[in-house]
Formats: sequence, structure tokens, C-alpha cells
Amino acid sequence: MKLFKYLSISIIFILCLMIPISLFQERHSEPSGKYHLLVFLEPMLIAFPGGGGLSGHSTHIILVNSFYFPIGMTGSNCSCLYGDLEVEWNLEQNLVWFARARSLDLTNGKCEF
Repeated sequence: MKLFKYLSISIIFILCLMIPISLFQERHSEPSGKYHLLVFLEPMLIAFPGGGGLSGHSTHIILVNSFYFPIGMTGSNCSCLYGDLEVEWNLEQNLVWFARARSLDLTNGKCEF
């Protein structure tokens, strides 16, 4: 019975380690304060020497309005590395660029590249 208890506790502990938890890194605000871009880092389960350090982390980006209601977010097909992050607000085209060829639409929140 004790073996089963310890085995189940270790399985639960291992599963908790495997759940990716995003860590909030920074916030970029549009000059008028109408929109904010929240940047979260995906944790690396295994890190090797020379792996890029902080700039090698994959990011999860959420676009929110001034009340912090989500407008859009990046998915697995529209993500970038933290080292490639360059935020530029283009209000004439209703876009926020967060990488060289990645942007979020301010009206519908869809990722474009």
C-alpha cells in the first residue's frame, strides 16, 4: 500500500513538472495607452550550454485593450523567439509588429505574417 502511495505521488510530481507554465516577461504599451502587448516566456525543460540563454526562449504574446481584455494572441504557428522580439505600433494599418515578419491585427486580433 505504501508503495502505491509513493508511486502515485511521484507520478503526479513528474506530470506537474511537464506542464508548461508561461512566465510573464514584459509589457509594451501603445503610445496612447489604448492597447498593450503582453509577452510571456515558455520555459525550457532542458537547457544546454550555448542554447541561447534568455533570447532562445519561445514567446507567447497576448494583445489586450486598455481594460486588459484579450483581443488576440499568438499560437504555435505564429510565435517568435524572445531574441527576435521587436515591437512596433502601426496605427494607420491597425497592426502591431512584434517580430520581423509577424504582426497582430488590432481590430480582430489575428496573427499575420
